[in-house]
Amino acid sequence: RVFAVNREQCETSGKFFCSDGLCLDRGLRCDARNDCADAEDERGCHNESACADGFLCANGACVDGWRACDGRDDCGDWSDEFSCVKSDAKGVPLFRRNDTWSPLCVREFGSQDADAICRQFGLSKAENWTLVSGVRPKSGFWARIDGKDVALEDSCASNQTVSVFCQHFRCGESAQNESSSVPDSVRVFDTRGRECWAQSVASEWLLLSAQCFRTLSQNLSEILIENKTGIARQAFSHFRTLSQNLSEILIENKTGIARQAFSHFRFSHFRSLRVPQYDVAFVRSEQPFASASVACLPSHSMDASITCFAADDTPFQVLETRVCNETRHLNGALSTSHFCAQRNGQRAGAGRCALRGRPLMCLSADSAWYLSGFSSFEYGCNGTAFGGYEYTSHPTVFSNVFAVKAMVEKAIGFADYRSLVADVWTQEMTSQAISLLANDSVAEEEDEEYAEEGDDGPEDDIPVDRVISLEPLQTLVDRLWSSEARKANGSVESLERLHFLFSQSLDAIFRTLLPFVSENILQTNLSSACLRTLLRMSQDFRQQKEYVFRFVDASARFPFSGLLDGTIADFGEYDECLAIEHREVDFAVSGQYCLASVALPMPALPPRLHFHAPVLPLGNDSALRNTFWAVVAKNANLFYISRGLRLALCVPDSCHKQEIQTLLASLFRETLGLHFSIGHDCQTRDSRTPLTSAQIASIVVLSVVTVVVFVATFADVVLHSAHTLVTCFSVRQNARKLFLSSTTTSRLSAIHGLRVLSIAWILVGHVYLMQFFQVFHVLRRSVEEMPRLALLRYQPLKLGSFLQVETFLFLGGVTASFVTLEVTSRRKRPFDWFAFLVFRWLRYTPALVGLLLLYFLLPLCASGPIFAPNIHSMYAPCERFFWRNLLYVNNFYDNTGNCATHTWYLAVDFQLYAVSPLAIFAFKRRPLFGVILTLLLVASGALLALLPPLLSPNTLPAMYSMDTILSDDAISHHFRLLYWGAWQHVSPYFMGVLVGFVAHSKPRLRIPAPLNALLWCACAASALLTVFWTTDWMDSTAAEETPSRAQRLLFTATHKITWTVFPAWIVVTTALGQPGPVGRFLSSHWFVPLSRLTYCLYLVQLIPIVLSAYSVRYVTPFDDFANWSKASFCLLLSLSLAFILFVCFESPFNQLLNTTIKARDETHNNHK
Repeated sequence: RVFAVNREQCETSGKFFCSDGLCLDRGLRCDARNDCADAEDERGCHNESACADGFLCANGACVDGWRACDGRDDCGDWSDEFSCVKSDAKGVPLFRRNDTWSPLCVREFGSQDADAICRQFGLSKAENWTLVSGVRPKSGFWARIDGKDVALEDSCASNQTVSVFCQHFRCGESAQNESSSVPDSVRVFDTRGRECWAQSVASEWLLLSAQCFRTLSQNLSEILIENKTGIARQAFSHFRTLSQNLSEILIENKTGIARQAFSHFRFSHFRSLRVPQYDVAFVRSEQPFASASVACLPSHSMDASITCFAADDTPFQVLETRVCNETRHLNGALSTSHFCAQRNGQRAGAGRCALRGRPLMCLSADSAWYLSGFSSFEYGCNGTAFGGYEYTSHPTVFSNVFAVKAMVEKAIGFADYRSLVADVWTQEMTSQAISLLANDSVAEEEDEEYAEEGDDGPEDDIPVDRVISLEPLQTLVDRLWSSEARKANGSVESLERLHFLFSQSLDAIFRTLLPFVSENILQTNLSSACLRTLLRMSQDFRQQKEYVFRFVDASARFPFSGLLDGTIADFGEYDECLAIEHREVDFAVSGQYCLASVALPMPALPPRLHFHAPVLPLGNDSALRNTFWAVVAKNANLFYISRGLRLALCVPDSCHKQEIQTLLASLFRETLGLHFSIGHDCQTRDSRTPLTSAQIASIVVLSVVTVVVFVATFADVVLHSAHTLVTCFSVRQNARKLFLSSTTTSRLSAIHGLRVLSIAWILVGHVYLMQFFQVFHVLRRSVEEMPRLALLRYQPLKLGSFLQVETFLFLGGVTASFVTLEVTSRRKRPFDWFAFLVFRWLRYTPALVGLLLLYFLLPLCASGPIFAPNIHSMYAPCERFFWRNLLYVNNFYDNTGNCATHTWYLAVDFQLYAVSPLAIFAFKRRPLFGVILTLLLVASGALLALLPPLLSPNTLPAMYSMDTILSDDAISHHFRLLYWGAWQHVSPYFMGVLVGFVAHSKPRLRIPAPLNALLWCACAASALLTVFWTTDWMDSTAAEETPSRAQRLLFTATHKITWTVFPAWIVVTTALGQPGPVGRFLSSHWFVPLSRLTYCLYLVQLIPIVLSAYSVRYVTPFDDFANWSKASFCLLLSLSLAFILFVCFESPFNQLLNTTIKARDETHNNHK
């Protein structure tokens, strides 16, 4: 073992330095044996997967793929210059340059050229050759032989290459001609008299001992080869460089230069000073050998007891490795890269060093000579390389050629002949050739079959252009179940078997369908780029190329799982499709994701359709009865939700959406009557639209606000500034105000808990309700289970979330009445109605502006199969109609003209706030009249709610049943008439106005305990009755409509009142000092900070909900656990956004407003 003085000394000599001081031959790296103390020589070894995008060298290094076959030793072992010429199954020679394979451009070609190509594979001459015309290289480049080098050119005038078939390799013929004659060896020597003996193993190749070769002069010009038949082209001992001056190695009497010289990178004396490892070297001649016979390579490891012969006909008997590794001989130094043999009749000291580096030839069972190895070590020879110190009878050690046979064949080229399976070239293909591609083999089979059976062929009266022949599929079945196909190859692995079966299946399917498909493609007005891409992909699909199967893998399957239970979508693999990018020299394609709707011809959607009513009724004599198609017909009403089945298509980006839609329609509309449509633009990885003016403005405003808040916070925290703008916009000051638990009055303390619980209820309800039914798995089954689940799970969330908005409006009426009465009682000046509204507008609007700015940026926040079209429906109205939100009139418009639809509540609250002074000042002037007026307004609210259903029976509240999910338009219509109008909420709001008056004017009123308990029970019962009132309406499987018209009218008129009495009683009892357990819980100071956030929380709650709902990648079950998990996540994210909106918009501008009002009041008082 060699210890290095330091790392630099070791590495400078081209070796590997171990941290324990050992200096290893670099060939010992990555050989699965630990030579360094901590096994660091086996770390960082590349494998094929780690070097997938480059070239994996034989020594484990990884280099760029384009460096292979560039004429330079980039690996350090010359393995990147092996296998630079291969031929495919058709015998076409292909040359590797720039990490691509290119065919040879043929201008003038003869038999000598064909023989030269065969010698590239270690073969002697060509058997026959033919020219191949109309060739198109897939790489776009042709190979051209320029002397001994190969160059690439982008055109070939002849457009021809050649197919060469070589003669079978023949070796070891000396034994067949003269049984006693061992194949001649070639003597390699230098000018100083040192010599080695080599053996020819191919027409241009010699093998010799690498150890002996290293004893020759390092100046290759001094190395000579006896019988002088050529000049060395390559010289290397398996992987390890011997000399850098190759031009001076001479083989035979021809002119030329040597190209390479390197030795086995694992050739080393490190593990044994006596026995080196991998002692094999190579020399390549410029011309084939004429005088020396070619020896074969061993076909198996060495068998003990056989007799072999050295070059001087000296017989040797091969010994078992066990015997050689005995202590008295080699003491375990022999490995698989060696074997040992003993000369017959050998005596101690006889023939010392006579076999130095000599080849050992053995006779195979078929009487052919093969090279088994070279003499590598003998006892009794002096010198470092062959030294020994004993003079006794010991076996001779030979290097084992069989141990490196695979690399020998790779270097010589045996393994490269007809080995390339990749498609490197194609012949030009016209549009008419598409049908020929499918029909050639079928026509041949049919002609043979008709000839055998005496048939005249297919009947003439069948329109062949519209009929799909099933004959290839029958042929496929016969072939797959034949005994030959089942046996295939007994040694192949499972994947190879699957590849075989799949190839047969693809071939049959293509021959069956391609005539029909190609006819429609050619008749469709496709762009040339799209047509070329589709044709190229169809060829590559038959060849099972990965990128084409990724298009298939990313697309939807049909029928998909759950279809019979109501699943109406399959979104495929969105991200996989967009990640597809395949590039070749003359061809490039990327993935494009399209979401298609596939629908049966459906009747028009009636104004009112019950969920359980069949839209495609089947007659008693229908052939579809008792089949699964009857279930499809039953589920047809679900097609109204998504305009049919939603199926993902991953298509090439060179085809426009309209081209794909036209092609699909031509393939399926006439034959199956199906309607295909692609509703929104298809998506590619680079299809992000540029920023709009609104988005740019939003980014600018948000950036300015962020800078102002940051500067104000810095001035507050670091500089301790007390300036008004600093205190208003400082995050610390606003957060401090947010988390203060004290309030101005304790009489309305219960409203804080009511706000927090109401907003949480609303958010969970929105998570359940604001989902897209086309993304649900087994929707029909989920709906049919709804009656069972409605009582305890679904109904409280659905109707309860609607009712919580009434709670918010009620609380708005309470605070409007209470605060106005309190303020006007303290100030002795006339009431200014205009200032009353302006103050309200200024309080509400800053946070609303912040929300609209965030809405402008929603398209930039996520992606998904249904994200773009759905987010566009939310974003587009904000650009055009944001002013409706700022004027609080957006509740008068339907979904198509409504930005941030949930802000209808702000519009309703503002409108009712504007008319609330009518009752408030009636309380101040004449309290009894005010009470009567308010009660009349509450009752009139019930009558106003009845006007839409009375005037139009179809507007009865179907939104509380499953019927509404069948139509988005029906949902929008019902919401606008039954929910968004301010007249629909007069009752709860003015109930709040009345409660605010009671809290202000009668704080000392006491209610007897029995009456208090009775009223608590009555109000709670009223609220529960309201929540579960419409439970039976969820029975979508009922044959008849469950709720009658009278029930729906009664519910529409009274449900807001019957619900609101419960929160009203909680606020009243708390204001009167008799809160009870519920009131005390809701009055907890822990609710106060969250209560201050409820306005901002209500504004931003839909952002995480819709982003989560719109960015789904797969259909999902309607699952409670998933919905509650999503609700928890959305609540946390909404709280974070609400806090940002509060400290950046609501609180700063409210403080500025309060400061301005306070300054105005002080000025007014000073003037008095």
